[in-house]
Amino acid sequence: GAANAYIPESAAGGFSTYQNVVVGFQNILVVIIYILAMVALAFHLYHGSWSMFQTLGLNNTRYNGLWRFVATAIAVIVFVGNVSIPLAVITGIVR
Repeated sequence: GAANAYIPESAAGGFSTYQNVVVGFQNILVVIIYILAMVALAFHLYHGSWSMFQTLGLNNTRYNGLWRFVATAIAVIVFVGNVSIPLAVITGIVR
């Protein structure tokens, strides 16, 4: 039915974002590809954060552990937040 179909932008310029997200993430292939993309994003964010600290001259033996922790935390927080959406849909938590 209409409740399980993608709804394009309306003539008035409105979107059915919630329904489209739910419909899209009901497809396991879409969920897998999305999660793999989020893995790539997490590695990219980790590398970019770590490189930012080096570029700013903040890397030294005393603080490198802290900067690695911060870079890891940024990547993990974004990954978990983004992946929670398709997992909530595919498990039926969000309908």
